[in-house]
Amino acid sequence: MAGSDEKGNELAAEEAVQLLKIEIMAQDWSLSSRRATGVGEALKVLHPFMKGRKGAIHIMGMARGALDHIVLHGREVRPEVMDFLKAALANIVTLYEDEGAGGGAREAELFHRTYDNFKKLKAMVAGRKKIR
Repeated sequence: MAGSDEKGNELAAEEAVQLLKIEIMAQDWSLSSRRATGVGEALKVLHPFMKGRKGAIHIMGMARGALDHIVLHGREVRPEVMDFLKAALANIVTLYEDEGAGGGAREAELFHRTYDNFKKLKAMVAGRKKIR
């Protein structure tokens, strides 16, 4: 039965990845509470699969922070926040699908790029400067 449970977890993870892909490709640059809940649930499902992968876990945390900001501020959210969320979700999908391919170097590169963008986004949201 343990194999059956593991198979169910893989299926749930694949469904979570599909949901993230749909959000990444969505032309609607707003996020309804239902869609935000789905993204949050997808991140929760994928979290155990990223266990032991610091860069991936941190990217998920940054995505969660952007998602929380979007939920909190609703329609008043700057488009750059949604841009960041979509980019972070794309990096999570990439890291999930390419596990082992490119090793830690690829993960580190994606983490550093995402973190740099996150710092810029935080500064911009705080009103300190514009993103370039």
